[in-house]
Amino acid sequence: LRASVNLKNTLSKTDLGFLYATTRPNADWATGTMNNTNADRMLQSLNIKQLSNHGLIDLLKDNAYSTWFKERSNEWLHRLYQYLGGNLKMEYNLFHSQYEGHQLTTFPFIRISTGEYKYSKSCHFPTEDTLDDELLPRVHHELYNFNRRSKKKDAAHKLLENLGVTEVSEITRVEAFLKQRYL
Repeated sequence: LRASVNLKNTLSKTDLGFLYATTRPNADWATGTMNNTNADRMLQSLNIKQLSNHGLIDLLKDNAYSTWFKERSNEWLHRLYQYLGGNLKMEYNLFHSQYEGHQLTTFPFIRISTGEYKYSKSCHFPTEDTLDDELLPRVHHELYNFNRRSKKKDAAHKLLENLGVTEVSEITRVEAFLKQRYL
């Protein structure tokens, strides 16, 4: 397989072996080459597949419920979120704009503080005083970096925001309390 250096640093040969177990059991990364070089053209002529962002998202979606995905460390997930946050873009056309990673919202992709995975739109960022909340699930604090003083966010934090993870406001707290109590 061919891919960017960043993606190769995120997914190991072992990860590839699991993700491609049924279709390419001996999957491995091709030696890195620069785009539009003779070596790159040779790899293309050999039909060595390029793993695109969409292809990666499809692989993640297909394996979201697997033990392999659930056993990934927080460090590994942070690298994955960093990669995706730095490489997915907004797609614009005449009628609407859409985040390239919108498929990531269709399965439980976000690890929360309890270690479970939830849909991104049901997750919230932890606060300094609340890292875990049963009523309003909080993203595990090791999966992104955010400097509250400088308001500087890493690519993983930006990915989570683009997928619908929000800060908890007073309105959100009241809504959650009322839903729990009266529904």
